[in-house]
Amino acid sequence: MSDPSDQGEPTMEEILASIRKIISEDDPEAGAEEVSTAEEAAPDDVLELTERVEDEAGKTEEDEIDAILASVTGGGDEMENRDTGAAR
Repeated sequence: MSDPSDQGEPTMEEILASIRKIISEDDPEAGAEEVSTAEEAAPDDVLELTERVEDEAGKTEEDEIDAILASVTGGGDEMENRDTGAAR
């Protein structure tokens, strides 16, 4: 096989050097502005992961999973029977 550098494509080191150069040329104050905006977020904008969230129809993710399981297994009774040990 031929050497990739013979084809005129930049090496990985050249690509990384170019990226570093672009990053160092960026305005450092722009990044600081984004951080300060994030720090000023109102407490209402924060989603507590301990709260159960329902979609527009009032169903939870658990309800959706149960519906998918029922459609795949042909009814959902199989899972209940499997849990109790009863046969269909």
